[in-house]
Amino acid sequence: MHWATYVAAATFIVGWILYSLYQFDRTDKKNRAEGKVLPGPKNYPLVGRVHDLPVEYMWLKFKEWADIYGPIYYTSMFGSEFVIISDEAIAEEMLVKRAKYNSDRPMMRSVTDSKSSEGGMEYLPLMGKNRKRNHLLLIAFAD
Repeated sequence: MHWATYVAAATFIVGWILYSLYQFDRTDKKNRAEGKVLPGPKNYPLVGRVHDLPVEYMWLKFKEWADIYGPIYYTSMFGSEFVIISDEAIAEEMLVKRAKYNSDRPMMRSVTDSKSSEGGMEYLPLMGKNRKRNHLLLIAFAD
């Protein structure tokens, strides 16, 4: 490979690392200013605390952190943020009794949006202006 390829790759990697550190510092200061910081282990930029977790018996590490930081604590791993609740009574209060306000499903991203007109036909509405187009397409595919 040409030397310019190595220079471009190194520049990209260094730039990405610097930008990640900047974003980490900025969000950390913003959260502290707003008082949103939960207790938890000190997170390293980019990787968080993933290096501390064993592959097997991961819950033992979570229990150790719960003994140190309390029943609710925060950690991050590879950019994903986690709030860990280790007390059953608190978990029931937040996830069962207050589920309407405190629980949500993660956004599932896909290459194509299957619930719009660009996606699959099974999600298209059958009434209105799409009815004739859908009918013609279904007839064409039936043959």
